[in-house]
Amino acid sequence: MSFVTLAVGGLFIVGRTGLFDEYGNKNTTYLKKLLGVNNVYEEKKTQYRWSFVAKNDPLLDGIESEKVGNGESLYYIPTFDYEKEGYKVLGRLDDPKIATVGYEEKVVFRFPEIDIKGEEQKL
Repeated sequence: MSFVTLAVGGLFIVGRTGLFDEYGNKNTTYLKKLLGVNNVYEEKKTQYRWSFVAKNDPLLDGIESEKVGNGESLYYIPTFDYEKEGYKVLGRLDDPKIATVGYEEKVVFRFPEIDIKGEEQKL
C-alpha cells in the first residue's frame, strides 16, 4: 500500500492505495476504511485537467495553483461525497464533482494522474 502515516498520527493516502485487495482484485473496502467514508465510486475520465481550487487554505500556503495534465489520457479516480463525509477539497478535475486532493482532520488524499493503458483499462 502506498500511504504514509504522519508523525502526528495522521494518514496521507496517495494514488491507488486501498483500491485492490491482497489478491489484486478491485475492492474499495480498504480505501473506505482508510478514508473513513461509507461509499466510494469509480470515475473514468478522458480529456481531463485538474487544478488547485482552495487557494486560501493553509495547507496550500506557498503552492501556486496551476492547471496540470495534458488532457489526452484516461484518468481513473475514486470519488465519494466529500462534503457529506467532512472533507475539504483542495484540487479538482475540470469536472467539479471529482476531487484530486483533499483532507479532513488527520487524513489527506491525493489522487495524482493515473494513466491506464492496455490491460489496465479493465479497471
